[in-house]
Amino acid sequence: MSSFDAPLSNKDLTALLIKHGIVCRSADELSLLEKRVATIGYYRLEEYTWSFRRLNPQDSSRRTAYFKQKIAFAPIWNVYLFDRRLRFLLTDAIERFEIALRNAIVQVLTTEAGNNTPHMDTSLAPAMLTVDKNKKTRLEKWLANIQAKYDDLGMYDPRIEHCKTVHGINTIDKLPIWIVMELTTFGNLKTLYESLRSDLKDKLALTLGVEKEFLTSSFILLHQVRNRCAHHKRIWNYLWMKKSKRLLFSHKPKDSRWYYQYDGETSEWSPVANVTRTSFNPKDTVFAFILCGYWLDKIAQTSHWKERVEQVVQPCGKLSKPAREAGFCQGWNSHPLWH
Repeated sequence: MSSFDAPLSNKDLTALLIKHGIVCRSADELSLLEKRVATIGYYRLEEYTWSFRRLNPQDSSRRTAYFKQKIAFAPIWNVYLFDRRLRFLLTDAIERFEIALRNAIVQVLTTEAGNNTPHMDTSLAPAMLTVDKNKKTRLEKWLANIQAKYDDLGMYDPRIEHCKTVHGINTIDKLPIWIVMELTTFGNLKTLYESLRSDLKDKLALTLGVEKEFLTSSFILLHQVRNRCAHHKRIWNYLWMKKSKRLLFSHKPKDSRWYYQYDGETSEWSPVANVTRTSFNPKDTVFAFILCGYWLDKIAQTSHWKERVEQVVQPCGKLSKPAREAGFCQGWNSHPLWH
């Protein structure tokens, strides 16, 4: 028997929020709250209320159902919108990183293989021959995933239809890699990258202007960030950790600017000798923004993305509580990696 509560109507869920401390001062406010519950869901909205709820007296790491004080819905809604805007910004930046990486992979692999189907050359990606418990290689599963998309897109994408009708290509093993890359998901791309020979990862990193370890750590973290953004998950105060409790971004960058420390008295970032702790904690969402800004400096120098981030994070020049919970600190946008 399930220990969860019985399902409630949207009207009952709205009444529950009011019982726990949300105040509706007019019929319009009540109607709006009911609409938010109906279109977004009580369970999803609940995640944005935790910082407004009372601490559990028996366990300070938990919250009760009741709010610390009577509160309008607007502050909670503002946190929800803030989180949503952060997701949009990160999705925008990671798209550019992903496209640049796809193109770099095309250039490096075609040069190495000397043909247009290097994705079929397992000498370039030996880990693709790894066999799972069902006796299928990683390459077989990877090809099947992309083949399914190729089959589905025929009637919708004129370029794919051109490949099939003009060139007579019906299987992606004969398809040029630059077309295959357009069919890959971010997960497909990650599988291919992880399977590549170490020396090819070095060449990829060199093409993109970083060291291999930095590229790998960037890929791991940004893949996780993109997945949460794509599935509309909370990110503003999320802690970016693996299940094993290791940091998703475990590499120590060589660029000394990553280790600058902020002086509150001078309002300046300065290098500090023998410091191994990065300026921003890789567990915090702000780190993902700094990392995206770093990559955009390399691949999209004309982007106004950073300006749009600043408008969302501190629109009036002051950091809000949600922004601080995301790891943004005083002087963050004057950091040498950002400014």
